Amino acid sequence: MSSSQKSSRMTAALAAGLALLLCTADGTAEERKGHAALSCKQCHNLHFPKGKHLWSSQPPNRTDKGTMLLAGEALCYSCHKSGGKGHFFEPGSSHPINVAPSNRVQVPPELGTTFVEGLGRVITCTSCHTPHGSSPKLLKITDEQDRLCLACHRFN
Repeated sequence: MSSSQKSSRMTAALAAGLALLLCTADGTAEERKGHAALSCKQCHNLHFPKGKHLWSSQPPNRTDKGTMLLAGEALCYSCHKSGGKGHFFEPGSSHPINVAPSNRVQVPPELGTTFVEGLGRVITCTSCHTPHGSSPKLLKITDEQDRLCLACHRFN
């Protein structure tokens, strides 16, 4: 093994170790209201990943009703399909995902969209939610006084 390969492996191991340390630090789980019982290993597996982003399991690519899921939404769905929340991933329920914003919507950079080959830039779960956050509902922007909705849906 070359010194470059050894260095790359060492860097990756240190980064993974630091991430694990940060995820399991005292108080971290307590700060995640709504997802308080989660730890890094609920979604990630450093040693035996089964999907992208060191995922601990291979998430489904469709909902139980057959709706296509992108990679990030699939991981969200793998947990949220139970507990009566799976309907959030179906068309006509909650906020649409995997759709391009209409010309009446301006998605601000702090929320963002995801580029999908064949679809273009689309709204996804991570447009509004951050999987590694600590705010209630893991929202990127507070929803007090509809601030989250009004960030994109401006009525001038």
